[in-house]
Amino acid sequence: MEIENRFLEWEIVKSFMKKYNFPKELTIKIVVTDNIEKEYNNHLKKYNKEYDYISFSDYNGMICVPNTTNEETTLIINYDRIINYKENNCQVICTIFHELIHAKDYYEYYKKYFDGIYDSSINRDSQYGFFNWSEFNAKRISYFEYCNLINEDKVKSQEALNNIKEHEIPLQNKMMKKYLVDDKTDMEEIIYNLMLYLGRYSVWEEFFPDEFNNN
Repeated sequence: MEIENRFLEWEIVKSFMKKYNFPKELTIKIVVTDNIEKEYNNHLKKYNKEYDYISFSDYNGMICVPNTTNEETTLIINYDRIINYKENNCQVICTIFHELIHAKDYYEYYKKYFDGIYDSSINRDSQYGFFNWSEFNAKRISYFEYCNLINEDKVKSQEALNNIKEHEIPLQNKMMKKYLVDDKTDMEEIIYNLMLYLGRYSVWEEFFPDEFNNN
């Protein structure tokens, strides 16, 4: 089921896209759905694409690109993540920010290097570097904006630093360790989660360079 939404009309989203210089030619549609896997596969059929490397278990959202950069890019947001929007509005907004950055990254990459043709199924191995960089970039930017949303003028305060050191770092380290020691975790999943970890770390470095740039 596709659920109506007006996220792209929100001032905070429009300001975000202006801040990060989204190309005017990039057209985007956001779909909120209670079945993200079904919605994704429906879009693949529409574009005559077949991918089998996606796992949907914990996705907040994902990008589904068309066949060319001249067509509309669809961002699919998991309804489970926004059902309690009022309590989790910052997380919802930053999930949208994350997927928007993917849309911008993909548009610019395929426009520059593939004549505007989206097809990651061809020579996928050679594009892993870009995919992983985009995960880092999307997490870096969305997490940066998330920290500013929840902390506002206290984003560089001692209180914020203590929270990172006492809560966020132990949690993120625990999660990364889980991926590294689990024999069932493949290398692609490890690298994907490492990019998310490094995206967060780069923001910590930016806010607190004396703490995080000194080895």
